[in-house]
Parts: sequence; C-alpha cells; structure tokens
Amino acid sequence: MNPDDSFISILSTMLGQSSMNVSAKRIFLFSHRGWSLFDSSVGDNDPGKVNCESLSIKSGVPTNTRTNERKFMMIDAPRIRPKGDTRWPVVMDRGNHYVPRCVSPIVKRTELYSSRAKEFWQSLRFDVDESGTPLRSREVAKFSYYASYKQLHNGSWGVVKTMPCSHPKNESGPLPLDMGVLTAKGFVWVEKKNEPEQRICIVLVKGDSRARWLVIAGLVIDDSGLDPHMYDELKRRVMLRCDSCCEDCAVKSASAMEGKWLVIL
Repeated sequence: MNPDDSFISILSTMLGQSSMNVSAKRIFLFSHRGWSLFDSSVGDNDPGKVNCESLSIKSGVPTNTRTNERKFMMIDAPRIRPKGDTRWPVVMDRGNHYVPRCVSPIVKRTELYSSRAKEFWQSLRFDVDESGTPLRSREVAKFSYYASYKQLHNGSWGVVKTMPCSHPKNESGPLPLDMGVLTAKGFVWVEKKNEPEQRICIVLVKGDSRARWLVIAGLVIDDSGLDPHMYDELKRRVMLRCDSCCEDCAVKSASAMEGKWLVIL
C-alpha cells in the first residue's frame, strides 16, 4: 500500500470526486465541515509511539491565532536545504563495545508557517548540537535541519519496530559490538556516499525523540522540492527501537534477519 492511499480514500469519501483535484502528496491535514483529518506524524511525539498506518480526526479548523485566519488545508512547504549542512554517516564506534547514547541532540524544534490562498504551508526546523563529536572539514557543531510532517510520515512507512523484551531498559553501561556491527551518527541515509560497509549500523540517537524523527526523515529525499518519496537507493532496512525493547535486543533482532540494517536506538 502506498503511504498516501488511505488519506486519498478518506478525502474521496469526504469530498466526492472533487478531491481528485487535490494532491495528497504534500497534504498532511485537511478540514471539512468543522472536522480535520491529519497524519499520525503530526505533533511532537516519539516515532516509536506513532502508528504511521493510522490517521486522526479531530474537531476544529486550522487557525492563525494572531489573525484568526482560517484555511481548510495544511501542506508541506518546499524543503529548505542550507548549503554545506548535509550530514552523511560518520562511524563513531568500532571494536568490542559501545555506550548507547545520543551524539546529535536536538536542542530546539520550531514549527514554521506561511499563509497561501487556500492553505497554510508548514515546515519543521531542528537545531542540532554535535559538539564533542568528529566533524569533517567545514562542518560546524551547531546547525539546523529542516523536515516536514509528510516527510516523517512517508519515512515511517516500512520501518520495522522492535518487539518487547523482558530485559532492563535504558542501559547506560557498555554493550557488546559483534563482528559486522558498528555505530554511527548522521541524518542522511538515502545515498551511498560514506555508507558504512558493515551489515548492521546503529544510529546513536538514544533518548532523543526528535533526533530519532530526524533520522527517519533522512530515509526520504525530496528531489523536486514538492514530492517527498522513499529513495530507491536506500539499501538498508530500518529497525526502530521502542521503549519496550532494550538496546541489545534491538541490535540482535536486526542481526537475526538477512540483509543490511539501520538500527535507530
């Protein structure tokens, strides 16, 4: 099923054939007769608690609280890409052990809006601080990344969530790194540039729900500025650790399956 199929189906039920004139590729919220339908990615929630296969319906219409301006639709703004801030994967830990942690914390999240004739455009800005981690030439420790709700929704589609385990959660001590496993930082995983060769790659974003979202956003590229989609060159399957699973079991679950995997702590 395409990530937008259910959204288009419900829009068709609400509006009839007129919905065929509305592209759902950028819409993440649509209002009709005082009710709003929106993707489950909307909000500031941890991705492990979001079901990308569900949609939400709530009473109300998008309103600018300063001007009382109302629109019946909210869509993703064209992507903003600051020059020089594409963070390709960087290997952090090799060897026998690693410490689960977040090396790319999000220090601020900002929702940006603009008004158009029939809709609001919206974008998300994430301010990142990678102080204390390896930086490439011309990279700075503090930078901003931009994403969108539809991008997060599409990136979640196909991500495998971990099953619950009975072990203690949120371990702070060293955990084993088996052969063929390494840890890394990075927010862009859709191209082969700097792609680690190891079969299992652990992304160090433990405990930061916004950083976890940003990794998922990095599974989708928006090459036209209008149509976010899963990039064909993503060669890894993706496993997202949920709170009910320990870090070690998340890695072992990916290791037990065939192919190359990206494990989001």
